[in-house]
Amino acid sequence: MNQTQSFKDAMTQMATGVTIVTCMHEGTAYGMTVSSFTSVSIEPPLVSICIDKRVTIGSIIEKSARFSVNILSAKQENLGKIFSTPSMDMNQRFTNGTWNSDQTLSPVLDNCLAWMDCNLHSTFEVGDHYIFIGEVKSSFSKTNGRPVIYFQRQWQNLKS
Repeated sequence: MNQTQSFKDAMTQMATGVTIVTCMHEGTAYGMTVSSFTSVSIEPPLVSICIDKRVTIGSIIEKSARFSVNILSAKQENLGKIFSTPSMDMNQRFTNGTWNSDQTLSPVLDNCLAWMDCNLHSTFEVGDHYIFIGEVKSSFSKTNGRPVIYFQRQWQNLKS
């Protein structure tokens, strides 16, 4: 087994939450499923997302200088799958759910466990990915609900 495949297999052992990262640019909504998301700082409130350089939304985030991160609930697994389908047109992705916007005008998806609306703070080019740091301008979270997670290349829900 080559090193790349071995590394990819090892990373499947890390359970991650599932988010949909969205942004608005020149009147068009963009979004994709992202599992590489984390908190960076409390003061100021910063989060990071990692996106493959080959994916269109990376250049759109750079141009718009803002994005939202939507943390999916277990009931939104299908939405996560829709936004992770590379062949699906961007506009079609948004027809399967309802959304609003907050300060940055980036789409925030209804019924998420939480969302963070961010201005782009900084961008780093590392390997085959961009790391985007967002300064959280507003956020929302539910007090109940369960997340959808991704583990061993499978969509899963936490059991109670």
